[in-house]
Amino acid sequence: MRFVAIDSETENFAPGDQVPRLVCVSVCVQGKEPKLYDHVEGAALAEELIDDALASPDDDPLILCFQNGFYDLAVFAREIGTAAFVRKVFQLFERDRVWDTMVAEWVLDNADGILNLQPWKKSKTGYRRPPKGSNWYGLGRLSSKYLFIEMDKGEHSVRTNFGYLRGMELERWPAEHVAYAKTDARATVGVALAQWARALADKRAPLKDYSAQLRAYWALHLISAWGLTTNLETVAAYKAELEASMEKMREDLGKILVEVDGKWLPLLWQVKGKTRPVKDEGKWKSSTKALRQLIAAAFERQGMDVPMTDPSPTHPEGQVATDAETIEDCEDPSLAPWKAYKHAEKMLGNYVPVLEQGIVHPRYGITANGRVSHFSPNIGNLPRKGKVRECYEPRPGFFLCSTDYGSQELVTFAQVMKWTIGDNALADALNQDLDPHLMLASRRLGIDYDEGMRRRKAGDGLIKDHRQKSKGPNFGYPGGMGPENFIAYMRAQDPPEYYTLEEATNERVVWFQTWNNDPRRYFRWVSNQVDDTGWIRQFVSGRVRGGGSRGPGVGFTDGANGFFSALAADMSKAATYEVVKRCYTGRKSDGSPSALFGCRVVAMLHDELLAEVPIHRAHECAMEIADVMLEMGKRYCPDVKSKVEPALMRKWFKGAEYVVSEGGILIPWEPKQEEKKAA
Repeated sequence: MRFVAIDSETENFAPGDQVPRLVCVSVCVQGKEPKLYDHVEGAALAEELIDDALASPDDDPLILCFQNGFYDLAVFAREIGTAAFVRKVFQLFERDRVWDTMVAEWVLDNADGILNLQPWKKSKTGYRRPPKGSNWYGLGRLSSKYLFIEMDKGEHSVRTNFGYLRGMELERWPAEHVAYAKTDARATVGVALAQWARALADKRAPLKDYSAQLRAYWALHLISAWGLTTNLETVAAYKAELEASMEKMREDLGKILVEVDGKWLPLLWQVKGKTRPVKDEGKWKSSTKALRQLIAAAFERQGMDVPMTDPSPTHPEGQVATDAETIEDCEDPSLAPWKAYKHAEKMLGNYVPVLEQGIVHPRYGITANGRVSHFSPNIGNLPRKGKVRECYEPRPGFFLCSTDYGSQELVTFAQVMKWTIGDNALADALNQDLDPHLMLASRRLGIDYDEGMRRRKAGDGLIKDHRQKSKGPNFGYPGGMGPENFIAYMRAQDPPEYYTLEEATNERVVWFQTWNNDPRRYFRWVSNQVDDTGWIRQFVSGRVRGGGSRGPGVGFTDGANGFFSALAADMSKAATYEVVKRCYTGRKSDGSPSALFGCRVVAMLHDELLAEVPIHRAHECAMEIADVMLEMGKRYCPDVKSKVEPALMRKWFKGAEYVVSEGGILIPWEPKQEEKKAA
């Protein structure tokens, strides 16, 4: 195995230009000094090295090493500009000729139970999350860790100042720019070799799933770079609506008086006169004392413990907590006006500025069970209330196509039970196309499934409510949580649901009964697989998760949830890669033409792909995406049937459904008038 590191320096990227122009390429062959090339020679050399890697034999492969190489490869694709080169890049991943130090560290750390964690003596666990902005998996930290070389990767380093050098002869470049570029390549190959040694020393084969993760994050990088577009007129209208609503709510909250120490204080008050600095005049301020009093009284009326902040020197017993998440836990009507105000404030402060960019490039990371994380912004967890989603629209000439797995984690849960304990009631129900949520709702109501289905089709509101309420236990309890954690889990949903301890306990009993107590057998199996110092191996992918000899091990709930949650994540990532590959290469895995050529996936949302498909062939494209996802469903869950349904939209709607014309052609779903008013 031979390692060659490649690193690019580029012009600065910006919204709408996440794949900027190439400035230079540095290359470091294992055991030799790095060399620097301008953008013309560098791009040609990059393609030549890719050709060499693809031609190298499997018993002595040439491995191209990168740090976040997805960025570099996309930049090379822009510079070279041919479809043939793009196909070569996909082949590079499929032939296992890529080493990415960032993803390798993710996978190795996950095997040791320390993904996204840094040692911290003051923590009870001995670890904490790295500080924001620390670039924990950046080349600077990895170089320091493995090579004991400190690299300047700060905001004021030369890394953000290469653009003006494009086209300039290398002989005229400042020495610090030349040194910076060469050092990156040298460090990358050194880190890659150190990671390879770390992996070889681990008998658990921690990189067994490495290639699949590389393919997935190449696809996710392309998704991020393409981005989602917003309709700026819709955004402006939504912003104006929020501002007008907040103005009215401020006035109303100013009229709500709370008695504190014998005085009546408003929840909000407007700065006037000389009571505050001139710059504050006209601004609205909240009365913390009044808010704390209101919250305390509301929690007490609901029979709940009043939430308190941590003790401090000035407040040894803590104070009444006033954060939005805490307030959300209480259903008392007195808090409703304040909740509505804070929600609007959050929409205006956190979401509208992102929408105003016109194009949004969400970024994707990884979690311990393999699921994708979303950040900058968190596109996978947009608020249900409000009109944030509806501000996203496809580019002209396209529809948005949403394609998701129906009850994906129930399917993977049933499959994992099939592998671990054998036949189970949930797998039987899914394979018979029965509705698992209706089954649980029917048992709760004391009626049989057929009666429940008849009443649902008749529009019975009680059945509808109970079916919706069944989703919480069906998706929550398979992870092995107890009633107390279930209560917290449901409060964290959007919108939140509230359970007493008695209700949560009864729900758990009914849930076990509905599925013939098969989950109890699965939980006993899990208990024999995990402990606080151990590790687990995921089904199908063989990925290692756990403590190894370094970090904390996998506990019961992490194991119970992790087996089927990881299976769902791996299924979704495999589908994402295949769909994105077809979009960019126009070819299926067997080499035949794909209808998806020219389509673009704009977001990967755990069990859902959101894509832009051309209007004139939207039906054909949507059906092919669904076929790919079903194919991956069979690959990862061979014994339990997956369901996939696409929906077309003119803008992004959460509740979009599969709608066809009289001729059987998929057409865009439109919300009903009452749904528009509710939004």
